[in-house]
Amino acid sequence: MTAESPVPPPAADRPEGGHGGAPAHDQPTWTELADALYLAACQDAAVPLFDIPGLQARARAERPRQTRRRPAERTPPEGQDVGRSDVPDVPPAAPDVQAAEILPVLGPLAPPNPDRPRPPGPPGPAGTADPEQAGWPASPRLADALALGRSLRPLRLFGDSPHEVELDEEATAEQTAASGVWSPVCRSLPERRLDLLLLVDESPSMALWSQTTRQVAELLEQTAAFRTVRLVRWDLDDDTSAGIRAAEIRSSDRQLLLAVTDGGHGAWRTGRAAAVLHRLGRSSPVAVLSLLPQQLWALTLPTVARTRLRASSPAAPNRAYDVDGKHPQADPLGLQPQAAAEPGRDHAFPVPVVELRPTSLRRWARLVAAAGGGEWHALAALWTAPGRDLRSAAVGPVAEELADLVADPAGAEADGTGPAEPSAVQRAKHAAAMVRRFRATASPAAYALAQRLAAAPLNLPVMRLLQQALPKSQLWNLAEILLLGLVRRTDDAADAEDAHRVSFDFQEGVREELLALGSRAETIRALRQVQRHLGPRLEALWGEGAGALVAPEGDVADPPLTEQTRPFVAHLYTALCAVSGPYLARANHLGRLLQPTGSRPVRQLAAAGGGGTPAPGHSRPSGYSSAEMPSKLNIAPADALDYGPRTQRTPEGAAPARPAASPTAPPSAVASPTPTAPSPAPAPARPRQGGTPVSAGLPVASGPRSPHDPPRIWGNVPQRNRNFTGRESLLERLQERLGSGVTAVLPEALHGMGGVGKSQIAVEYVYRHSREYRLIWWIPSEQESQIVQSLIELGDQMGLQAGSEMSAVPAVLDALRRGEPYSDWLLVFDNAEIPRDVRKYFPSDGPGRIVVTSRNSQWSNDVSSLEVDVFAREESVALLRRRSPHLPDDAVDHLAAALGDLPLAVEQAAVWLAETGMPVQQYLEVYERNFSELMQTDPPGDYNHSVAAAWNVSLGRLRETRPDALQLLQVCAFFAPEPIEWDLFSAVRGISVPQELQSALDDPVRLGRAVREIGRYALARIDHRQNTVQMHRLVQRVLIEQMNPQEQATMRHAAHQLLSHADPRNPRRAMYWQRYSSLLSHLRASNAVECEDPWVRRLVLNQVQFLRARGQHAEALELGERAARIWREHLGEDHEEVLAVDQQIAAGLREQGVDLQRAYAMQSGLVERFRRVLGEAHEDTLRAQSYMAIDHRNRGYFEPAREMDQRVYETSLREFGRDDPATLLAAHNYSVSLRLAGATETARELDYDTWQRRIEVLGEDNLSTLATREAYQLDLQEVGRYEEALDGYEQLAEEVTDRLGEQHPFVALVNRNRCVARRKMGDHEGAYALSRRHIEVVAGIFGKDSRTYLLMAVSHANDLRQIGKLQDSRALSEQVLEQHRTRYGREHPHSYAIAMNLAVTLRLLGQPEAALELDQESVEGLTRSLGAAHPRTLLARMNLASDQFALGRPEEALALDEAVAEESERLRENHPANLAVRLNLSYDLKALRRTEESERLYAEALERYRTILGPSHPATLDAEKGLRANADIDLLTL
Repeated sequence: MTAESPVPPPAADRPEGGHGGAPAHDQPTWTELADALYLAACQDAAVPLFDIPGLQARARAERPRQTRRRPAERTPPEGQDVGRSDVPDVPPAAPDVQAAEILPVLGPLAPPNPDRPRPPGPPGPAGTADPEQAGWPASPRLADALALGRSLRPLRLFGDSPHEVELDEEATAEQTAASGVWSPVCRSLPERRLDLLLLVDESPSMALWSQTTRQVAELLEQTAAFRTVRLVRWDLDDDTSAGIRAAEIRSSDRQLLLAVTDGGHGAWRTGRAAAVLHRLGRSSPVAVLSLLPQQLWALTLPTVARTRLRASSPAAPNRAYDVDGKHPQADPLGLQPQAAAEPGRDHAFPVPVVELRPTSLRRWARLVAAAGGGEWHALAALWTAPGRDLRSAAVGPVAEELADLVADPAGAEADGTGPAEPSAVQRAKHAAAMVRRFRATASPAAYALAQRLAAAPLNLPVMRLLQQALPKSQLWNLAEILLLGLVRRTDDAADAEDAHRVSFDFQEGVREELLALGSRAETIRALRQVQRHLGPRLEALWGEGAGALVAPEGDVADPPLTEQTRPFVAHLYTALCAVSGPYLARANHLGRLLQPTGSRPVRQLAAAGGGGTPAPGHSRPSGYSSAEMPSKLNIAPADALDYGPRTQRTPEGAAPARPAASPTAPPSAVASPTPTAPSPAPAPARPRQGGTPVSAGLPVASGPRSPHDPPRIWGNVPQRNRNFTGRESLLERLQERLGSGVTAVLPEALHGMGGVGKSQIAVEYVYRHSREYRLIWWIPSEQESQIVQSLIELGDQMGLQAGSEMSAVPAVLDALRRGEPYSDWLLVFDNAEIPRDVRKYFPSDGPGRIVVTSRNSQWSNDVSSLEVDVFAREESVALLRRRSPHLPDDAVDHLAAALGDLPLAVEQAAVWLAETGMPVQQYLEVYERNFSELMQTDPPGDYNHSVAAAWNVSLGRLRETRPDALQLLQVCAFFAPEPIEWDLFSAVRGISVPQELQSALDDPVRLGRAVREIGRYALARIDHRQNTVQMHRLVQRVLIEQMNPQEQATMRHAAHQLLSHADPRNPRRAMYWQRYSSLLSHLRASNAVECEDPWVRRLVLNQVQFLRARGQHAEALELGERAARIWREHLGEDHEEVLAVDQQIAAGLREQGVDLQRAYAMQSGLVERFRRVLGEAHEDTLRAQSYMAIDHRNRGYFEPAREMDQRVYETSLREFGRDDPATLLAAHNYSVSLRLAGATETARELDYDTWQRRIEVLGEDNLSTLATREAYQLDLQEVGRYEEALDGYEQLAEEVTDRLGEQHPFVALVNRNRCVARRKMGDHEGAYALSRRHIEVVAGIFGKDSRTYLLMAVSHANDLRQIGKLQDSRALSEQVLEQHRTRYGREHPHSYAIAMNLAVTLRLLGQPEAALELDQESVEGLTRSLGAAHPRTLLARMNLASDQFALGRPEEALALDEAVAEESERLRENHPANLAVRLNLSYDLKALRRTEESERLYAEALERYRTILGPSHPATLDAEKGLRANADIDLLTL
């Protein structure tokens, strides 16, 4: 940073006698002057040459850039505020000219001005941080600062200094010899060419970014790319002078201008800012640095357009930029400036807009530096014109002030058509509308942050504190809240960085609305965070007791109440009223303190009961009538209280119910209106992805924790049985045995059936011990697909971003195993019947605990087991009497004995007796009659007569009174004994069911009554929280056995129709996978595969596709093959549904990769069957041929695959049109075959066209669109455009990782190719570091047998070789070669490619004979499979020549290299691979003593290396050293 010299103090302020007490001199002596000049010369000489600013800078009184010391090392000048110790000196200015303001670099929470006293604190050593700041989160540093600095390296431009010279000794000697007169000849010194002027937007919202702006300035200064770096404030409100002092702008190509903004000011949307940038860009390079990410530019910078730019010379002004009129990212509005080809003062030109990301800054820096020799740079840009923004008219009207997007529209409060509403109601409606619009406009993280901020007194330090404590929240989420006007400044004169002053507040009513919509737990967490960090600072400033200003609980003294502290108390009062419950006592006390002197007493809020009382948890506002307002938003007349949510006042003249306490009385001085306040109830469940709720109000792992600890997780746990009885000894033993890590809850082996209460014991244990865990997850485990789905949902809740595929499961298990981010977890695997299928999903050796419930006693062989018997007699009696306390002793004991003490039967009898009031003796008679009838039948051996008899009593009553409820139960009997989503029975149309059931399905009211009747008799478990119904498997058995065969068939078919009606009909979209997973268990239990309904068959097909898409190939094949076997028998070989399921099986076999030969044979037969049945041009026939092409590629037949894909693509074009999704899929597949066949340029053109069309048809974020975008980057890499490929991969990797997670298969593919691109660009260490990390990720998720691992391992072996780890590279290459040959065959081209890579390593290890053998085999094999002129074959032939050269056979090497060079030049001109062969050819010639040819060819090759790859590329450096070039191959996707 440079700045001008400080202003000397006035003479009157100087101490007499000169400096400090030294003797005063009227004038310095000549010796003192000489010493001063000498020291000045030494200091000037110590400055590096590139930092000398030159005479112009000195004329402006700017100092050279000096090394910045640490803040602790600086000593502030006398009188300067210590909080602003690094403020640069301000130059003197004329009285009528305002000097450019140089931004100071402030530490977090620096005191705003020297007038505010410093808080006292314990003494400490000089230079240490304030003790008061201990524990306060540090301000976040710039992310990836090192990469940001590297991205700006192209701006290190040099030029000859016009003023700084040095003696040219050689030229001086020559002139002296020629003229005979000694005369010095000087030459200019090199200096940094560019000065940087940062134009910092002075809008109010930029206060949030002050620290970021200073860090950016420091970063730019540290890059050593600029002579000077100056910061100037840009006042966008100043229309007359454009907000920038004219003296600060120099029209020169030596000055680079960068406007730093968040886009919050309206000038960015009206065109005023663009007009200023247009004037500046006429003579200097100008750009805009947006501090907000691109996803917010639609709000802040809506006129930004994508374009491609090129600079003809370094530091050229914007008006000289070339614009690609047909660029890949063309403006969709078709706005191409008319005069772009003839730049001038009155013509439009672009101003680049960049993000604070390395890739974005790198593109802009290369544009300014004109790097790459005419290279095009894809950038976002503002199209500026004289006085306007060129795209404003096309974009249409936009909100000048972003707050208008959230503010209530004009006239919304009252339309005059109805009676006038009270002002309080209008304010509440306005606040609710603001919150609704904010939630619809802002990001989810910003909305969550706003709810936390609503609990706190607001200033910038506190807002940053809560933002950093919120997981996945970024600083720009806080910017959304400020920009959209949800929060406003309360005092523009106050220092927003002052943590001891409330300088921001929400719009009126918004704070209360957000608190009402939030959860109690999050509000309390925010209150405690503020107390922990801000409380000690307030105590240090205002003395003991000031911490009570932010203390939400505890017996604390009254807070000091002044004008400055009053807002702290008001906001605390608001938050405590919202959380209610045990916090109400303190809230009431604070309310009395806030009450103005002399006002009437305020009625206290009660914890429960009474009108207008807040709910114990946060209540969701459902309306805004005047009667509801006090309880919903705590609004009262304006004169009741000055701050915070208000309670209703006692009417004027009425006596208060209790004597009012004095303003300083402690909370205990006033009695509560209710004697005892009940404990707060759990808050309503929050919906989450997949539909399974997570309760926010359950007391899981309470206690203090760090603000950065992850939030607690509670998922899928069934509702607690409030009538749970007994089992105390079992629960105690379960707790003891959990110390071993895994405990299985097993039934008594003699019973061999369910109903003894295993799951109920586990549920009760979970609720009793919930405080001991931060993560509790209930996993239905009867089917493996249920376990997979549950673990995927758990990964989503843990924030792992592992995706929705099967590959997410290992990532979840690994995180649990490592205890990151949760170490205190509990998993419950319920109904785990097959140990070998369930145990593989245990996070073994993890720090948590596992409980298993099962009917299978084999668990006792593997884990610590706990056997569950039937009730003890006293437990049965206790359960019966819990619902009916007055039952006679003898009758109760007799009933328990008759029921066999089976908990399921005892519970059913207890419910019946309680609901009907039937005498016990009468119930026993009915029960024994049912039991006798059952014994006369011949039920299965595992049929429980006690349960059946008990249930028959209730079912008999239901059959008489509510046949619709009985039929609903009968349908549910054919579903799995798992929760059934109630949506299955909602809005059902067009199915064939019995009349009574149809009436219930058609009428929601009647359906609700039927459900209530079922729950009344406990015939099923109704979970209103999760909106599900669940039946015990024994009850299902009883219901099915009661039905005759015709009834069974009818009800089973009704279940099938309900399932098919719930089919989302889009199995490849991850958003529907939770629904498909829940349907799958019911589909299997109901045996839907045998149903003959076409829609049910479609559901089965969709389930197979869903399992394939999620990566569960074995389950997909099992379901598909069973369906194919049944359907083929009933429908025949050529039925369309049989063809469809066979196609799914063939695709599953190919994706599984275990039996590729069977997949190929099956697909070959399917192609012929589709042609015969549907015709050549049918979409399904074309799709089958595309699959066949994939099989060809898997077998290594690239040319037949290309021919087949070409036919499919051309037919699709003709039949469906260019933009049809089927055509786009065919085009994508065709480009894969083109790439493998060596036609990379054709593939690149086709991929680019397909990518653009898929953006328009499917959307930019669609996975298919992203796949084609990735293919296009791969094409760029294959044609040798490495830098473009690397930029594309870096950006794509960042986007898809944020969206899909690092464990997603597509993300793994992108990261693998990203590693390759880094290596091709010469960043060998960076490529190795990246591939080393990702090969571990891929191995852990997909396994070492997967295709993904093979691709990554081949590239990692190449990285190992490039950094010199030859033995490691050899070992990995040999392993991968063996795997690939085993799986794909020895003749596969990729097997030969891996062998070729291994040969390079062997040659470098000094084994040229072994390398020669491998390369000879590779050349012959690739020639057979791909042809002699294929690019891969040419690379193998080049390596073979290097083997011959290493063995001392330059003639053979020359012959090979000459042939390869000729063919390579013809195929791919200027490709880096061509440079390698020509370089090697020069070495061959040199070895054969053809020196002249060798030197000429070497010089040409070296020059092309420097031009194409750059002078610092490792390949160029190796060429300069005279080293032969080696070729390696990274496998292409098939």
